[in-house]
Amino acid sequence: MLFYDLSDVVLIEKPLGATPEEYREFLETATGGVEIVAADHYYFKLEVRLLQMLLTEERTLRMFLDSVEEIRIEILEEQPLVGAAADIGVIADLIPHAFAIISLLTAIDRIKLDEESPLLVGRHEGLTGQRESYARMNASFHHQGRPVKLVIDVGKGADNAKWIKLSGERRAAGRSPSYKFDFGKGEAIDATQATVRAAVRRIREPGVPDNAHLNMLRHVIEKRHPAVGILSIREAIRANQRVRELESMAVELLARGEWTSYAVGTRPAFETGARQPAQQAIGTTS
Repeated sequence: MLFYDLSDVVLIEKPLGATPEEYREFLETATGGVEIVAADHYYFKLEVRLLQMLLTEERTLRMFLDSVEEIRIEILEEQPLVGAAADIGVIADLIPHAFAIISLLTAIDRIKLDEESPLLVGRHEGLTGQRESYARMNASFHHQGRPVKLVIDVGKGADNAKWIKLSGERRAAGRSPSYKFDFGKGEAIDATQATVRAAVRRIREPGVPDNAHLNMLRHVIEKRHPAVGILSIREAIRANQRVRELESMAVELLARGEWTSYAVGTRPAFETGARQPAQQAIGTTS
């Protein structure tokens, strides 16, 4: 632990990369006086920081949140799953980002997986690794005594999409009021009002780079006890445990051949039930 000579703060970004037991053992042997914290750079995207600010300061959004029936998060990347990442999978790689975002709205341990279809997984064509390249988590949590549906899609080799959308009850006209924060386009779209067109708020100009990683490091360096965005390592361990549970579920689904194939540049058609037959199980021997 020679790095302790350089700093009294150790920052661990996702994925934690070890079991909870291994981290607890590490914490027990860490040198006294060293602060060990965890972070996810998605907390420090301008769009996520704006969401945090609006949830705190904007009365209209806070009131809308009380009527939200569904929250969807998509973190999809065009780059196919290749190399060593193909044996890691998108649950370990991308779900922590989604948890970082949704933690602004609810504690991770309050999220309840759907009883009938908690997890769906897919693999894009040409994938040589043993893991999933796409995953959909179906869950819910309670807000103000009401159930809120939560759907998280993460994937690679898919269309490019990174956003969170909060939707309310569908109106008689057929459109649900919504508020969407698009991390890829750098904009927030307010469609909560029935009588006016959706208002688009530009957060980051086109071509301006996303400096979330630098913002995260600056936050740690400049503030001894940072606010939202920096977790105690024990909080991070609890979130990591949920990720590992999802990973185990994915392994079982792949082993049973219960996965959906999709072409690179698209996404799995889970709704059609087009899963692979059992003889194409992944991670098993014939």
